[in-house]
Amino acid sequence: MNPKRVANFVNKNKADAWVVCAGSRPVLEWFSKQSFPVFGLFGRVVNLPIASSRPQKIPALREAVQKLISLGHRRIVFMSRSEHRKPTLGVQEQEFLNEIEAHGIPTGAYNLPDWKETRSGYRRAIDSLFAHTPPTAILIDTSLLMIAALQHFTRLGIQSPRDVSLICIDPDLSSAWCDPSISHISYDSSPWIRHVIRWANNVAYWKDDRSKSQPLAKFVHGGTIGPAPGRK
Repeated sequence: MNPKRVANFVNKNKADAWVVCAGSRPVLEWFSKQSFPVFGLFGRVVNLPIASSRPQKIPALREAVQKLISLGHRRIVFMSRSEHRKPTLGVQEQEFLNEIEAHGIPTGAYNLPDWKETRSGYRRAIDSLFAHTPPTAILIDTSLLMIAALQHFTRLGIQSPRDVSLICIDPDLSSAWCDPSISHISYDSSPWIRHVIRWANNVAYWKDDRSKSQPLAKFVHGGTIGPAPGRK
């Protein structure tokens, strides 16, 4: 995620065009200023003058938060990775806070914690959340972080959805094999695969293709969400 290191890599590895996967805002801004064609696949591509494709998660995210609130949850946390929070909040992180506030729930650093992106840093962040006012629901950025959280919860004796409801913001094939199945936001990969291929074909013919697409994601209820503890 370091623009200077990425720039050095690009300059040493000449290519006609680049596809940047899940780039941070500073990295994607650097690519957008270069003379070669660039495609942003995921990442913070909003309002940048490059071709891009990313799932439109906002409606599904709102639905997930609304479902949690309807089940009595008020202490809702989003464990989001740093590239989605810095240097400014990403769209889905801001919408998460907006949706909670729209239901009269005050928000702050508790709802969107800052944490060091290491294995131990993630565990410390979870331990800190449950030390005083445990969250009743947690949204987790990726399946990688979800697996790590579930393992740590086992050590702590925390069960989902009995003690805390969990929603993964990304899909994973393992979700359907879990019991209970993991609640998550799902999307189809075929639209952006077709978009990248179409863009590459246009670039091959020297066409300036900066088209954007946002295939709609959906919320999959799953079995890791339930009523807030103490509410039947």
